[in-house]
Amino acid sequence: MKKKGGLEKMGNIQIAFRHEPPNFLKTVSESRELSRSLKAVSKKAIERAESEAILEALNHTHWNRREAAHLLEISYKAMLNKIKAYGLENVEL
Repeated sequence: MKKKGGLEKMGNIQIAFRHEPPNFLKTVSESRELSRSLKAVSKKAIERAESEAILEALNHTHWNRREAAHLLEISYKAMLNKIKAYGLENVEL
């Protein structure tokens, strides 16, 4: 690999490289914080998607939890745990 004017040459492919990390990744500790926050964002997105799917299934089945669990292809016990975890017990129709 030869460096030439801000480019790395690999065979017939030239790839631009940076001499310093992007502004949002100045240090290793900052990159670790970023990865933690990405995990938190992912977890929150999953929880939101699951709770919306559960509510939709519950409304579709007129709050028959066993049928809703069957629609979502999860166990009845998992359905009950998720309803409790997401605080959906007191949601009005």
